[in-house]
Amino acid sequence: MAARARVSLDDAMAQVRPTLTRVVDTLRELILQLQIVIRRHETLPFMIAKLQCVVLDCADVVELSRFYQSLLGGVVNQPDPRWSLGEGWATLHTDGGFVMAFQRVENHQPPRWPDSAHPQQFHLDLGVKDLERAQEEVFNRGATLLDEGDGQRSWRIFADPAGHPFCLVRD
Repeated sequence: MAARARVSLDDAMAQVRPTLTRVVDTLRELILQLQIVIRRHETLPFMIAKLQCVVLDCADVVELSRFYQSLLGGVVNQPDPRWSLGEGWATLHTDGGFVMAFQRVENHQPPRWPDSAHPQQFHLDLGVKDLERAQEEVFNRGATLLDEGDGQRSWRIFADPAGHPFCLVRD
């Protein structure tokens, strides 16, 4: 009887072995992939902000916001606590969640592609939880402060290492 039970166990193991081998191989692959993800996470720089919107300089904020609305859809000047709306500022919240903003500039000179004497004009608004900490982080990465403001407003203006302006905006 013991020999017969032994044969049955051997038969069962022979049937299960290919499945177990596939499971072990799959687990090994998952472990390797997890190790790759962990290594990438450890080497990625600390993210300090998220893109709130892209801001375009222009002479007429209403005209330009309506133009982009006709291209992208969405709502012009949708109430949003992140921005004050007014004569010199308009927003477009697109259906996909992307936000464009339009900023009036006195004596605006439109860009002339590819004329470097009249370069492209825009800046990024980057949302941050802690404005002071984010400021230190962008300084550590090579940014310079262009305008700290009066201490009351919720944003500060910086330049990236190539001189392009961007704002850190408190979420």
